[in-house]
Amino acid sequence: MSKDENDIVQRFVDNFVEIATDIREVRGINKDKLTDLEKSFDELKVLVSKKRSVPIDAAGIFIDLYSAIESQASLYENEREILEFADYLAVLAKDVCYPS
Repeated sequence: MSKDENDIVQRFVDNFVEIATDIREVRGINKDKLTDLEKSFDELKVLVSKKRSVPIDAAGIFIDLYSAIESQASLYENEREILEFADYLAVLAKDVCYPS
């Protein structure tokens, strides 16, 4: 992978870890961090469509993405919001792998 491709993957990983950490530490969903993560998904989608494969570091996140967020929902008064957020991220991940 080129440096630019590595940068895309690393940004995605970093952005996901920031969101997951906020959820785990019961800070909720930060809209600015979500916007950064959504941009990372978009960049990753372009990379995957070019390469025709998901980079291993991103694939590792995809495997645990839903459960990492869903497992923290019980920490929140509005559990449903966190569960819906986990669903939303799973849809974004699916769209990277299987673009519509």
